[in-house]
Amino acid sequence: MTAARTASRWQVFHYLWSSAVVGALLFNVFWPVYPGYSLWALSLVAFPVATALILANRPGNRVGRVLAVVATSAAVTFVGGSLARAWQSQAWSLYIEAGTAAAVPVIFWGAMTLLYIFPTGVVVNRSFRLAFIAFTVFVVLMAVPAPFDPGPMPLTARPNPLAGPAWVGSFYDYGLFVLVPGLVGGVWATISRFRSATREIRTQLRWFMAGAVAVVGLVLVVLSFPIRCRHRTKS
Repeated sequence: MTAARTASRWQVFHYLWSSAVVGALLFNVFWPVYPGYSLWALSLVAFPVATALILANRPGNRVGRVLAVVATSAAVTFVGGSLARAWQSQAWSLYIEAGTAAAVPVIFWGAMTLLYIFPTGVVVNRSFRLAFIAFTVFVVLMAVPAPFDPGPMPLTARPNPLAGPAWVGSFYDYGLFVLVPGLVGGVWATISRFRSATREIRTQLRWFMAGAVAVVGLVLVVLSFPIRCRHRTKS
């Protein structure tokens, strides 16, 4: 009885968490923090929903956990952006806007990690495992200095209170596009898994790839907006 009650509580937790994240994303669909972000927010709604459905029934599922990372990072990004835009006159909003920059590379990491591990939860072989580790290390190296981008910050064009040296901004801005090899490796890993998979797994991979191409492509396009805006502001 105790185990069943604990499982039931976790199910309630996952569903409540999913509802909160979906609400945060839908809020940014109708009141986007930045031009083009409404489409990005809408495309990410599937992540918290899938997370709740998977983890409520299989708490240790690795795919579900990665989905949770993407959904949580997306919520942090959009909620932080909304707070920064709504309370620009408050000093604390400067730090929130700077801090949320670290969540963007994590969204990339989670979305691309799914290419390496879906649907079994493990990387298909040792070669792809090494590529995945290298990709993960690179994302960490992007996420850590992200809050220290010298700015001006992309959402409000205000000076970054945590500003670091100029190279930090260049590394973060253009490092996003260096993630392309990680995306290529993930697609290759998925194709490799597809070739040796059962019919059931192949069907899952077909649906997954259709969604992955749409989401990753949209995120890449949308994330180019603040970069272009920043360069216009500097000039």
